[in-house]
Amino acid sequence: MDWGAWLLLARSRAEDAVKAKVSSVRKRLVRLEQELAGALSELDGTLSAISDFLRNAEALTKLPHVLARELIEHARALGEGATEARELRTRLMALLAKWPTWKEEVEDLLD
Repeated sequence: MDWGAWLLLARSRAEDAVKAKVSSVRKRLVRLEQELAGALSELDGTLSAISDFLRNAEALTKLPHVLARELIEHARALGEGATEARELRTRLMALLAKWPTWKEEVEDLLD
């Protein structure tokens, strides 16, 4: 095999490897975007369920029962967790707002 043919073959293999890597990165971007959207949806559902539970538990805490005090403590802890989840949701929303710009920048680098 002469030198020119060898260079052409090496270049072709390198281009194929780069194209495969670019395709892999693009697929990963799509998966990450879907996972972020899924996480946000799941977080919204969980926060909604927590709110419903706390609303229903409020009436139970007023009952004169031994477990009412324990329910109050658990509801307080759950409320704190919900507050933290809302903060995380806010951060996730901020990331999702920046996502199209980041994705476009990566696409520009890949082209």
